[in-house]
Amino acid sequence: MTNKEFNEKWNEKAYNDMVANNGWDEYVKDCFDMYETEGFADTFESPYSEYKIYNGKRFHVIRRCNENDGFNLEMFPMWVILIEDGFEDEKIVYAFPEEICTIERI
Repeated sequence: MTNKEFNEKWNEKAYNDMVANNGWDEYVKDCFDMYETEGFADTFESPYSEYKIYNGKRFHVIRRCNENDGFNLEMFPMWVILIEDGFEDEKIVYAFPEEICTIERI
């Protein structure tokens, strides 16, 4: 699903209907699909102070987060990533779209 397709499907009315009917499953699936279709950036860039130390580092996406990771469905999409630092203490973190997705950097 492209960003354009996502925005056409999840217009304001569709989004409000989804929230009112607690239909997060389909919305979250489409969010994951859209971000993954549009692609990931080459480097990690976080606006959050806890993770700014990793800004500019390369990363690998390991998998999509799910509710078994301890997050509510409304917090998704998020991914489990491995941040490379060239040393043995590479870090596994949970990443939001604004930290790793190309369309969030446009």
